Amino acid sequence: MLRFNLDKALSGHPVKLRNGDQAFVKYILNDKDQNVFDEYIYILRGYRIKPNLKPEKCSWTKEGYEYERATKAPLDIIGLWEEE
Repeated sequence: MLRFNLDKALSGHPVKLRNGDQAFVKYILNDKDQNVFDEYIYILRGYRIKPNLKPEKCSWTKEGYEYERATKAPLDIIGLWEEE
């Protein structure tokens, strides 16, 4: 698996989530859009793809975490997507 690279993800390369789903990072929130009340800032916005379902909106930290770093969450970005 290819290591997560934010620049590649933002240029349209799909990412792989911990649960095996494919996702796309579409943009980064700018400072004025961030909610300062969030304990963790989820500045990456995108969506995940599930077979036979509509795309689902997702957000992550800049490092690709769905939740705090100590938790291994199903929607964490674990790398760049590679076709098998």
